[in-house]
Amino acid sequence: LRSRKRYPAKMMDALKSVLRPNVPYVTVSQNDEGLAPCQLLMSDIPNVLVLSAGGYGHVPIPLLKQEESVNNRKRPKDRKTLISYVGSLGNAPRGMRKLMSRKLERRLSSSIG
Repeated sequence: LRSRKRYPAKMMDALKSVLRPNVPYVTVSQNDEGLAPCQLLMSDIPNVLVLSAGGYGHVPIPLLKQEESVNNRKRPKDRKTLISYVGSLGNAPRGMRKLMSRKLERRLSSSIG
C-alpha cells in the first residue's frame, strides 16, 4: 500500500466494477487491516470472502510471510504450551488483541482455579 494505508485513487472502484454479483470470490490479504482499509466496506462486496492475516475480514489466518518448516511433531494432547503469541497487544484495530488476551486469561484462570 502506498500513501499511508490507502490504495491508489480509483483502484477500489475498478475492483467493484469487475466483480460479478452472482459469483462468489475468495481473497487472501496480508494487510493488517484486511482488504482496503477505510476504502471498502464488506457490505459493498457481500459475495467476497476475505481471509486476512490481520483478522479484519471474515476468516483470520496466520501471517503468511515465508515458508515455514514443521518443527513441532508432538501431538496437540502431548504439548505443554496451550497458546503462544509474539507481538504487540496494543497495535490492533479496536483493541482486538487486548480483548483476545483478556478473554483467554479469564478462560485459563477459571479452568485452573
